[in-house]
Amino acid sequence: FQPEAVKAIGDYLKNEEDEVESFQLQLLCQELEKKIIHRYENEKEKNALVITEEELGGKAGMDNITKNYYTNQINSIPDEKMRKKAVTLIEDKLIVDERRISLPEVLLLSESEGYSKELLDYLLNTTRLIRIDNDRYVEISHDRLLSAILKSKQQRMEEEKRLKDAEELQRLKEEEKEKSRLLQKQKEEEIKSLELQFLKDKVKKAKKLRVYLIILIFLLAGFLYAIIDAGKANNTAKIALTNDYITNQEFTKADSVLKSKNLFTLLNFYDKDTLKALSTIVKKKKAIQAKYFEYSNPGDSLLLPSSLLLTTVDSLIKITDSLAEKHLGKTAYFESVSNELIRKLNGEELLRVRAYYVKAQETGYIPNDAEGAGSKLEDIDSKISYSFKQCIDAAYVFLKAKDRQRAIEAFKKGDTLNKFANNSTHIVELSPDDTPYLDSLKKILKQ
Repeated sequence: FQPEAVKAIGDYLKNEEDEVESFQLQLLCQELEKKIIHRYENEKEKNALVITEEELGGKAGMDNITKNYYTNQINSIPDEKMRKKAVTLIEDKLIVDERRISLPEVLLLSESEGYSKELLDYLLNTTRLIRIDNDRYVEISHDRLLSAILKSKQQRMEEEKRLKDAEELQRLKEEEKEKSRLLQKQKEEEIKSLELQFLKDKVKKAKKLRVYLIILIFLLAGFLYAIIDAGKANNTAKIALTNDYITNQEFTKADSVLKSKNLFTLLNFYDKDTLKALSTIVKKKKAIQAKYFEYSNPGDSLLLPSSLLLTTVDSLIKITDSLAEKHLGKTAYFESVSNELIRKLNGEELLRVRAYYVKAQETGYIPNDAEGAGSKLEDIDSKISYSFKQCIDAAYVFLKAKDRQRAIEAFKKGDTLNKFANNSTHIVELSPDDTPYLDSLKKILKQ
């Protein structure tokens, strides 16, 4: 330690009585020792064994060391199961109403509590997060650790809540998917029932015609009348079935019914104009429906990934914002999260989805049993606006972290999305309070 560094440490740790508490001095020096050993192993120079005043980073740098002591010690536990047990012991058992308490060691080692002697020894001798007095009572080693532990617990609970919410959302989506499947199955069964009834009617008609054929050997006029009557009934049934398929938007089946030919169709001209008009309607409807799904299906396939992407970006912004506040972008973890955030800020994907639904809506086709393109557009418009705001929020987060390059990248994405949306759809509408903020952010990034 250079003398200036020793003086800086002393000034930082002295209390009002001009005293230095041994726990804090040990904690700080222990972390500095790890740092210098790591540096010496990489550089292999004697100068690497010297800690200077500049290297301490002033009060802010030493604050980071003391505040992160708890997190670093917990993360040093190699076994994940033991690490989770350590967290529950310290955060849930040894703290009550944000105050540290003492518990008998024998209670913690009991079968009901399930904490091992190995874990207690590790926390006592290696991490020094706990201490055990002469009466074998276990407690957190120092009040100085309390605020860091409480903050870590709060972050852990927030993360657990986020994961639980995500699982609940997935469960609801699976339920909705199952309902859609059952509804489709029910519809298919109803169609099969109609087709079966139609076939039964045809069989019944055929039986009736066989009787007519025997009679027509003797009565030609009756035979001709039977053919005309049967043809009329056939066309009536065809019209009715076609109208039913049109109502259910099953235009392919309706087209198949209209194109079917038989003896009665060829010899009978009853309702020919009606059948011709129905054929024209079905062809137009069929073409419109095919064009609708040509655009709507790609939109549907992209909508869910885009929505999940927004949820991921929202979580990344919260994590990056928290890391910016605590570490000012100096840790490797912040670096990886910020890179991931830039990669996933992709509001342009939503504009692609929107373009599909706009084209689908322009066909004028509205599905009977599904959400139409118009209602989906409203949802997408709100997501585009939300994506724009996330880009601006991310730029603000990176500015706080003094990461100007990433701030510019995030702002450019948001600004591009804003210009495109406003010029083409007027989706993103800034309030009077937002406009000066956006202009101010733009000026800062241009400097």
